[in-house]
Amino acid sequence: MHPGEPYVTNDSFLNGHVVYSVYPFTGNDYVSIFKDIKQGKLDKELYDEWLDYTAEYIWSEILNSNKPDIIAVPQSSSSLVEDLAKQISRMAYIDYLPHAFRKNPVTKITITVPQGIKIPQSTMDAMNKILTRIHQEGRFEAKSVPKRMLKFFRNIYTNDDEYKDELRGKKVAVLDDSMSSKATMANIFDVCDYVYNVSDCCGITVFKKVPSKK
Repeated sequence: MHPGEPYVTNDSFLNGHVVYSVYPFTGNDYVSIFKDIKQGKLDKELYDEWLDYTAEYIWSEILNSNKPDIIAVPQSSSSLVEDLAKQISRMAYIDYLPHAFRKNPVTKITITVPQGIKIPQSTMDAMNKILTRIHQEGRFEAKSVPKRMLKFFRNIYTNDDEYKDELRGKKVAVLDDSMSSKATMANIFDVCDYVYNVSDCCGITVFKKVPSKK
């Protein structure tokens, strides 16, 4: 499993920031490979080899031309993302911050539609109904929200006060395992821009499911 060019995502939902995905996959290939690595089904030697190769790729192909001060991961990240972040940190002498972005209480979650984006009133009504249910139940699961709507749900993440001074004015790379709806990265970029006040940030995901080529 070898990556080619990073898959680049950059649109209005990401506040002008860029997300690079190392392994774009389609269909069942994505699901099976992603699960095998994420669930620790690779033997240790193969896993370590994959970790070394992927860390080197992220450094040489994505981060080296615009070296960040810090590589950070959200609270919800899997162990493979933490392992990968540590490996990149050691390799490139970049500070590593675990759990720099924490889940907000669900009552803080809101719906935000970026300026210039038009959605049908029926969709807006459906999202408000879902948001009401989330607030009432006191529980948020991304899989319970249709993917086409998930990117409009904001304030999912907040900052960790422990890191506020450490991140202010710094260049930050945010590493996560996968991206489908853009919701996680969009929320994290909100925290980077408006709470941590970083000077620059980009996102990196290990995997991304992409449309099949016709």
